[in-house]
Amino acid sequence: MQSVLVVDEDRTVLRTAADWIESFGYDVTGATTASCALEAMEQSPRDIALCDVSMAGSDGVWLAWRLREQHPNTALIVATALRDC
Repeated sequence: MQSVLVVDEDRTVLRTAADWIESFGYDVTGATTASCALEAMEQSPRDIALCDVSMAGSDGVWLAWRLREQHPNTALIVATALRDC
């Protein structure tokens, strides 16, 4: 079974995304901050990481760079719901 790390500071978005991804048979771990995501990856590396770009503190782009350095075999998806009006 493939595993996914979902990172979003909005707990509702995190839970919704995690539930949806789990419905396809993936094992999902969630994190609300970049530092929690890195800790989760150290404890149990995941196959895929889905990171929100816009987070307080260290953002999703910073996290993606760290994940690429520390877990080069993890596929990265970086996304955001922000729109430029």
